[in-house]
Amino acid sequence: MQFNNQIFLRDCDGRFGAHTATQKSGLGFLLGQIAQDSGVTMIREAAYMLATVRAESSSFQPVKEKRASPTRQPKLYRTQSRYWGTGFYGRGFVQLTHKDKYQKAGRHLAGMSITLNNNPLIINSTTFVNKPDLVLQPEIAYLILSRGMREGWFRKRKNGTPYKLSDFIKEGQPPDYLNARNIINAPSDRAGEIAGYADKFELALRASRI
Repeated sequence: MQFNNQIFLRDCDGRFGAHTATQKSGLGFLLGQIAQDSGVTMIREAAYMLATVRAESSSFQPVKEKRASPTRQPKLYRTQSRYWGTGFYGRGFVQLTHKDKYQKAGRHLAGMSITLNNNPLIINSTTFVNKPDLVLQPEIAYLILSRGMREGWFRKRKNGTPYKLSDFIKEGQPPDYLNARNIINAPSDRAGEIAGYADKFELALRASRI
């Protein structure tokens, strides 16, 4: 899929409100990655991926998770305490957490070569365990976002089957943006909010597609 970057950003400004230079840079990067990604074949897949990034990182840049306040956010603080001390707290576009998820990302991307600061990096199963901050590199963060959501790296049902984009977005059928939140987190009051983002991104992508 190919898109007109200027039309896309202008349409997003109209639907979400004016974006900062940092946000536009992030959106432009993501749009370029989606355009080159042969695994993303439907506008609605791209729309929900962008909606997820907006929910997890309002800057549209890979970010580190912030430590919650034990007094103002006690529930989140307790959840974070399960992994915070290990150093495998949230990073990237989808806030990858827990050592096993970092290992899984390395295992699924093993053999891929990425150039970072003019230096080649060949990913293996321990790459992100040894250097978790590599998940903050935009190219790597995008691979984890796209492949992880499409292949079901993040959450599973009680029967062990993973939640994937294809469970909620199918060709020729209305998208289930609301329940697609299951891919990353258990649905909460944010599921409707993120579904609304996806609706807006879908329209912006359709308006800018070449």
